[in-house]
Amino acid sequence: MLTIKEIAQIAGVSRGTVDRVINNREGVNPQTAERIRQILDSLNYSPNVAGQSLAARKKSLKFGVILFNGVGFFSSIENGIQRKCKELADYGVTVFLRYIDYNDVNSLLNAMEELKEAGVCGIVMPPLADTQVADQIDRYYESGIRTVTYYCDIEHTKRLAYVGIDNCECGRVIGNVMGLIAPSGALAVVSGRWTNSIHPERIKSCVEKMNKDYPAIHIVDHIVCDEDEISAYNAVTKLLAEHSDINLLLLNDLGSKGALRAVREAPYPVRVILHDRISPFRDELKQGTVSVIITQQPWVMGELPLDILFKYFALGVSPARDSYLTDVDIKVGENIRYDL
Repeated sequence: MLTIKEIAQIAGVSRGTVDRVINNREGVNPQTAERIRQILDSLNYSPNVAGQSLAARKKSLKFGVILFNGVGFFSSIENGIQRKCKELADYGVTVFLRYIDYNDVNSLLNAMEELKEAGVCGIVMPPLADTQVADQIDRYYESGIRTVTYYCDIEHTKRLAYVGIDNCECGRVIGNVMGLIAPSGALAVVSGRWTNSIHPERIKSCVEKMNKDYPAIHIVDHIVCDEDEISAYNAVTKLLAEHSDINLLLLNDLGSKGALRAVREAPYPVRVILHDRISPFRDELKQGTVSVIITQQPWVMGELPLDILFKYFALGVSPARDSYLTDVDIKVGENIRYDL
């Protein structure tokens, strides 16, 4: 494999310029940087992995991850986290996990403080839209602790990057899928608590899409309830009892197993579109209780933030982008191949 010095000679630039391009550092003319990347690609260049491993081990890096406790979607995120933790352990990286109550600002702030006291240099967290959280992220930045947000973002802070959902895109996809399944009829929406922007952004975009392209679908009701199985069961049971004309039901991130139990007990058929994980609902999807599951790569939200922190602290590589948006996946019974 060619050295950085040899690549610099081919490109007609200094070794420092090549190093900055490899590590995504600023200070290189964009045209020059693109030419160097083309040379690197043509040579199938990759950094010295053995050297990187040794350098990372010498640093004994510590990262922290904060997760919402008891929220179904986060179990799939945690699967990605656990896989990445095993990989990073080979590089001498320690990862501390902290579980907090869903959407509890004080629990989040306390978990951040605990991780700081544990000596972490990076924190992966769902931030919550609160000024106290934003201020703490900025204070930690000044003290050398970098934050990567996931699932939901908190803009205008000094976080290193965001990995997660584009809720507006997801809402448009959901609206289009529902229109394709049933171009006309009555839709009911059951959503989790609107304590952050995730749910309202998604539903707003979904409704706008349907109003524009499928005006024959009308929303008969929209219920917001706690994200647990009992609350969801009671909400859907009441909903279906009061509106016998419902033929479409959108379950948007909540206690979906309870909601689906209510659907199975309904006296008339309802087509269900679910926004959630895949693996707990494989059977419902294959049996037809659920028509479509929309998901947004929760495992990526678990793995990629830790990867960003590792490259930043171990290899000196800054994120190439400010935000890494997960793909919107559409799953039906015929294209389920693995658990997520």
